[in-house]
This record gives sequence, structure tokens and C-alpha cells, in this order.
Amino acid sequence: MGGISVRGLAAWRARLEGVHVEAVMAAALAREAEGVAAEVRAGLGEAPGAAHERPWVRSGALQESIGVAAEGLVAVVGSSDVAAVPQEMGTRVVPARAFLAPVGAAWGERVANGVGAAVAAVIRGEAA
Repeated sequence: MGGISVRGLAAWRARLEGVHVEAVMAAALAREAEGVAAEVRAGLGEAPGAAHERPWVRSGALQESIGVAAEGLVAVVGSSDVAAVPQEMGTRVVPARAFLAPVGAAWGERVANGVGAAVAAVIRGEAA
């Protein structure tokens, strides 16, 4: 009956002990968050007069304000522009024109798969 030898198990154990899973996950999460931010920026490319489901780009300030803050196993994609919250959530007179939440929701599984793939690659001994 085939199987893994004691030597083979020892080699796997040594490899796994050398894998800093949390650091790999954090780096992969930060990379994936940058992809989410790029997608949010790309979704703001419409000019006034186009469909108004998302905020229009007038000066480009909202688009340029999209950024990522990543620390450890937490990554946040957001905007520092004062127009972001009223656009995303709406006001009494302005309807919501969400541009962050839809992209985040659409990318959730992709981000999780990207992080998982990075960990699997390191465990296999491939560069992450």
C-alpha cells in the first residue's frame, strides 16, 4: 500500500513550519484590495450626460480619492472625498449612486479565492 514515508511527512512538516500564512494572506489581501480600488475608479469614468446610476466624473477628485488601507488581515477600500458618502448613500434630495458597495460585493469571492491561491502556492513551494 502506497503512502507518504516518515521522511516525506517530515519534509512537509518542515515546509509548513516555514510558511508564514498570516503574512502571505496579508500581502495577498492588500494586492486584491488594490484590484478592487482600480475597479471602483474605472466605474467612475462616465461623464455628465451619461446614465446616472453611479457618480459622474467632473473634476476627477472622487476618482483620485479612491484608496486602500491594509494592515494585517484587514483591508479597506474607500474614498477621502467629501462627496463620497452622499453619493454612495444618498441624501434627502440626491438618490444613492453607490459606487463602492457594488464593486466590493462583486469582488468578494474573487478576493477570497486570490488569498487562498496565494497561501496554496506558498505551501506548494511556489513564489507568492
